[in-house]
Amino acid sequence: MENNIKALIAHFILVVASFILLLIIFFVTGQIIWKYIIHIAIRVPLAIVLMLSYVYVGTLLDTKMDKKYHFLAGSLIAVIGLGLWLYTFSITREKVNILPEEFIDEYWIPFYLYYMPILMSCFLLGIPFRSLTFFANFIPSLLIGIGLSYKRLKMQRK
Repeated sequence: MENNIKALIAHFILVVASFILLLIIFFVTGQIIWKYIIHIAIRVPLAIVLMLSYVYVGTLLDTKMDKKYHFLAGSLIAVIGLGLWLYTFSITREKVNILPEEFIDEYWIPFYLYYMPILMSCFLLGIPFRSLTFFANFIPSLLIGIGLSYKRLKMQRK
């Protein structure tokens, strides 16, 4: 449970950091560096850094627990995300056919903010995030688990 709390705090730090990065790149310096940001050679490394930040968070957690529980280290992140997803989906599923997409997106804002690093990575890579909203709940847990497994392997080699 201690790793879950640490992972959740780290997730919120990553959300704030990626939101600040979004503000800096697209709003503050958007006109100046936009011609560089739209190039795929910049977008891919930036998306990789955002995803690897979760792996790095996994390396900061404790490896005292059994290794079969590594991928549950971020389960609190996933549970909160699933709750947000279920709440938002229950509101918008009936309205999907009636309202334009712009109005439906307003309901998804809390979910998008909660998964800002993953949303930014999908945006940078050109992946439609809308189709990945359910699976986005499990990406942080998976990446944090990979980081924990990497840390355990690194400790075993020493």
